[in-house]
This record gives sequence, C-alpha cells and structure tokens, in this order.
Amino acid sequence: MHLPNVVPEHVRGGLETFLMKKEGCPHYKTFPFNEESDDYDAVDQSDFLLDLCSHVKNYDTQTGSSFLPALQPTKETLQQLVECVYEAQEEELTRCFLQKVGNNLTSCSLTWEELRYFLQHKIQQTTVDFRKTNIQCNIREILPFLNRIKFKRVDRLLLLKMLHCCSVSDVQQEAAAVLLIVLQHKLDFTCRSLLDLTTNTDSEPLYLTTDDCRVTSRVIQRARSDTKIQLILHDCEINTAGIYQLFPVLHAVQLCCDKSLLLQFLAHVRPEEAESLSRALGEELDLSQTQLDPQVCRGLVLILEYSEGLTELDLSQCHLTDDSLDLLLPNLHKAQNIDFSDNNITDVGALKIDNIVTLSNNIKTVRLFNNRIEFKPDLIENARLEIW
Repeated sequence: MHLPNVVPEHVRGGLETFLMKKEGCPHYKTFPFNEESDDYDAVDQSDFLLDLCSHVKNYDTQTGSSFLPALQPTKETLQQLVECVYEAQEEELTRCFLQKVGNNLTSCSLTWEELRYFLQHKIQQTTVDFRKTNIQCNIREILPFLNRIKFKRVDRLLLLKMLHCCSVSDVQQEAAAVLLIVLQHKLDFTCRSLLDLTTNTDSEPLYLTTDDCRVTSRVIQRARSDTKIQLILHDCEINTAGIYQLFPVLHAVQLCCDKSLLLQFLAHVRPEEAESLSRALGEELDLSQTQLDPQVCRGLVLILEYSEGLTELDLSQCHLTDDSLDLLLPNLHKAQNIDFSDNNITDVGALKIDNIVTLSNNIKTVRLFNNRIEFKPDLIENARLEIW
C-alpha cells in the first residue's frame, strides 16, 4: 500500500502495519506529527489526513478491503478537515471525506457556505444539527436542499421559521411535503428533546401565535401526506384563536400536548370536529389532576361519542361530582379502563356507574378509590369495580 510522501519515514512502517492488520486507531490529535516538535503544523496535518483518507479509499477499492472505517478523527481534527475540504473544492476529495464521516456533520460547526457546499454532493442525506452551527442565512436558501438533509435535532424556533417559509405561496407546496418527510412526519415544538443535559438550561414555554398555528395548519394541509403527522405541543402555549386554526388538520395528525392545552381543545371542540380530535388523541386520555368544568365535560362527552378503541381514561383527582358524572355516563362504555379515584362521587353516582358496567362488555375496570361512597356492599359483587 502506498502512503502520501508527507508521512515521515519513522512512522510509515508502523502505519502500514496498522492499516494491514487493523489493530487499533492512530491518535489523530497530532498524528503523524509530534505536537511538541517544530515539525507540527495544523494545516499540514489536515492535508496529510485528507491524503491518507484518499489513499486508503483507493486501496480499499483496488483490493476489496475495508480499512477506511478504521480511521476515526477526533472532533477537533474533523473540524479542521471540514475547513480544508471546503477550501480545496475538489470533487473526489469531498466525496472521500463525506464517505469517511458517514455523511454525518453533527459534531462540526458549519458556516452556511460550508453546509451548502457539502449538500451539493448528494451521495446520501447529510446529517446536521443546526443548534451547533454558525449558519446565518435566509431560511429560504435551505428549502431547495431539504431532501438532502437529515436533521438530528431541529431547534423549535428554526422549525417555525421553516414552516413560515413553506407556507408563503403555493409554489412552496413541494417544499412542505419534503420538509415533513425530512422531519420524519414529526413537528416537535417541545423543548425537552432539545435540552443539553450537561448544562443548567431552563425550559420555557413556547408561545405559538395565531399566525404560527395558521401556518402549521397550512403546511400540513399542503403536504397531503398519507402518513399521520405527529404534532407535539408539549411546553407550548396557544391562545383560543390559535386552537381554532389547528382543528381543520386534526384528522391528519397524532396530537401530543400538555394537559393545559388538552383542556383548551376539549373546551372549544365543536360537534363537527369531535371525531377528528378523538382520533388525534389516540387510545389513551389522561386528564388526571385537572379541573373539569361543564364546558370541558361537554367536550369530553363529544370525544367519547366518537371514540374507537379507547383503552385508558384517567379522570382521577378531577373534582368530579354526581352531576358532572351524569354528563359522561351515556358514553362511558367507550373506554376499557377508567379511573375515577379521588373525586367527589357518592353512592348515587357509584350505583349509576355499576349499572353501566353491568350492561357493557367493553369496560374492563373502573377504579373508584377515595370517593364519598359509604354503602359499598352493593357494589362489591361487581368484580370490575375497584372500590377499596
């Protein structure tokens, strides 16, 4: 195997032995130079490493070997390589480099010019993490390259900017579809997945304006995806007008949100929107430790009416009384497991629940712990009621 002439004679033999036997990895921080000697130069080191990758790639091609994956640069060296490859602007060198790093540039700090250069070499999708880059550009410049980007994570403010750009005109309809594919059909506005657990970063709610919600809805509509889109709204605040903007696309999404937002959806859902909201919420509905006022209860009634396959309904610690329970009873059979624990349900309400359970084969368990039920013997015979 022939190595570049820049390799000093005293390391050539050892490196050739390493490459032929695949024993361990050379130390990249200063390799092949001694950082303490006068010979070390960061630019020369980067040039050497690029030449080395190129030669090893050629050797693998000629012999059918696979030594290239054994060369693993450090984060610092990789940053140097990015800059050198960009400055060289050589096609084969760039392809070799991208193949070497597995098209993964998440550990690099890239300028927009550098990122655009690498995206033009579309061997495969290039993985990037925009939170670590120094990219300063108009978001519209990114849109033509969306199908070449694989996002490791997307900052939620950047996500909002991209959604706004995709909704500008009908010309951006294709960009909207590509964006959702690149994001794996997930619009995640939560900050939890973006937190760096090594730092003391406080999570603050993201306030989505009415226009933000209108844009999000428009992008989902334009994408016309056959795949359900995950709309994740944890750590978000939305006003009533914004909630109404999202109702038209609920049939196309799987909705994940905090209980405060869930209460808003239930309080403002209309009969014609109840079925889509019910399907968007999925098989489990957790409203525990919330205040269910009459307006929310009416919304919940609509959701239960159109519910199919609801496995869990948690209404524990919701300040429910016999009167509020009366609103839910007609559709209570739609849920398999129901938790009414820690409410204000009396014997009157408990007997009504017992009658519903007796008549329904769908209900498996109803928990009634810590309510105002005094005369329990009549209810003990029903094995599906848990009272004690």
